[in-house]
Amino acid sequence: MTATTIARSLVERAWVRTAHFSRFTAVGAAGLAVNQAAFWLLEGHMHYLLAAALATIASTTFNFTFIEAWVFRLWRSQQRRVAVPAAAAVRAHLVARHVFGVGKPAHPRGVDVGPVHSF
Repeated sequence: MTATTIARSLVERAWVRTAHFSRFTAVGAAGLAVNQAAFWLLEGHMHYLLAAALATIASTTFNFTFIEAWVFRLWRSQQRRVAVPAAAAVRAHLVARHVFGVGKPAHPRGVDVGPVHSF
């Protein structure tokens, strides 16, 4: 490899990482807007703590969906493997398990142990 080839490769990598970070940042900022809008819409109709919890669920779902669809799109297009959709399904299950307590194991003595954090 020549010095020119190495330099082009480094610049290309830096550009891809910058674009990736910019997309991640844009989705995060949009998630904040979704959280605020959902809270503003729900606050007048229910207790503010419940409205805050529902707004958090809405923004978390928004962020998860758009990060998977937009930020990691290029990574998935380069992989072209079965493992990528399977990994997305596992991440979706973990988010649902964390947020909603779906699929949490029962405690041997019947005690509710709350959401399971097994990341």
